[in-house]
Amino acid sequence: MSRSIVNPAAASRRRAWVNVLSGLTLCMSALVLVGGWGAGIVILTRLHPSYSAMAPSTALCIFLGSAVLLLWNNLRFSNDNIPRAVAYGAGATIGIIAFVDLVAIFFAGMKGVDALIWPDVAALQVSGMASATACAFLFFAFSLLRLPRRLAGPDRAYMYAATIGLVMVLIAVVGYAFDAEALYAVSIYTSMALHTALSFVVLFTALLLLRPDSGWIAVLLGDGVGSIGARRLFPAVIIMPFALCLIALAFTETGFVDANFRLSVLAIAMMAALAAVVLCNAVSENRRQEQLLTTNKELAAAVAARDLLLREVYHRVKNNLQMTNALLQIGAQSVQEEAARDVLHSTARRVEALGTVHRLLIAAVIPSELEVPTFLKELCENIVSGCGGKSRGITVETSADQALIHIDKAVTIGLLLNELVTNAVKHAFHGRDGGKISVAYHVQAAGDVQEQGDIILTVSDDGTGIGTDVDEAPSRKGTGNHIIRGLVQQLRATMTVHVDKGTTISIDIPNEALLGGRYVA
Repeated sequence: MSRSIVNPAAASRRRAWVNVLSGLTLCMSALVLVGGWGAGIVILTRLHPSYSAMAPSTALCIFLGSAVLLLWNNLRFSNDNIPRAVAYGAGATIGIIAFVDLVAIFFAGMKGVDALIWPDVAALQVSGMASATACAFLFFAFSLLRLPRRLAGPDRAYMYAATIGLVMVLIAVVGYAFDAEALYAVSIYTSMALHTALSFVVLFTALLLLRPDSGWIAVLLGDGVGSIGARRLFPAVIIMPFALCLIALAFTETGFVDANFRLSVLAIAMMAALAAVVLCNAVSENRRQEQLLTTNKELAAAVAARDLLLREVYHRVKNNLQMTNALLQIGAQSVQEEAARDVLHSTARRVEALGTVHRLLIAAVIPSELEVPTFLKELCENIVSGCGGKSRGITVETSADQALIHIDKAVTIGLLLNELVTNAVKHAFHGRDGGKISVAYHVQAAGDVQEQGDIILTVSDDGTGIGTDVDEAPSRKGTGNHIIRGLVQQLRATMTVHVDKGTTISIDIPNEALLGGRYVA
């Protein structure tokens, strides 16, 4: 499971946290090196007389690693080459020191790399870099070496190394909290200092914050509802068992309860605590669900009000278009000149085509989209009837894929069909009665099944033909031909005309020109 987090505000907060965490370990390691081993302040190297001391090599590696994280976090965007080189160099250096330490412990019988470098310092013959510390540094060095790598996806190896290192040092921290002597009984942790373990917790956390794009850290820092819930529960799930175990240990040491009874009390207390956490989370989720339902109701009411307003607007526009159409028809009856009368009738049919679009929008489920089959059928039948085609025996047949078309393009395509079908009724059947006009709207297949391809709009007839180009139609000098060319250009489409026992006009409309056009689910 992985998720790339790109929220700018969250990324800024993570960078700030990396700066704080790296700065803390940088200062602490500098104090150990300068004040502890340099000035001889024992409390800086050994936090408690009974605890192990932080070795100079450990402090040096922590200082180096902290400096690299600070440099990478603040300079990688402005100057990428320097942080990359430093990360590779520091990772290699820390890895070599840790490897030499393990060789010195397991094969040379020494206390580690510090005893090898400074054989005359008596303190380093007793306290050196623990083998667990060296292993943690190997995981840290591996992460540093992978930090500059640019991968196409999440770096799981980086995440696994940082997580394993974090778990390893958390064992030491918890061991110190419960019983340091029991921790020292485990050979690999014998010489690990408390502030070494705490420094590693901080450093590995900073490493994970630098690459929050995979694994559990991606889930924890994600933007989803599950991630928000995880962040709410995570502190309680981590801290509560730890705190309850500490309390139970304290009661046992004071003699208030014995060791066996402690387990029973601890089990009941942990169950009760975790149950309380789950219930608190349930209350929070229920509250969020109620807020979501309230928001959904408000949105639904807003959408319903918008739809009602749109339908009222369409209704008023339709009425105005009907009135305009009626006025044009009345004006045509009073005009004596035939050419002027034809212009008025043609304009009235164009207005009626616009009215058809708005009439269908009033009844549409979504008041900004039309179902193409219904739109084509009603529009074309109205055009043929308005041009007197039915009285001449001319029929229209429509074929359309189940798709939706947005109002913006429905108006344009409606006007285009009005001109093409009107031309066919007027000019395709000279010297004969009867004929058929076919109108088709088909969606081409696309590479992505979630998208549609181009639209092919076809108007054909079985008449006598109008020539090899629309410009050769009888109305080539009229308004209709200019409107057709303008509408085709507006749709960024291409138009072809084929004449063979009738005329077929095919218009290829690119999908991107159809704003909102889509398949019906």
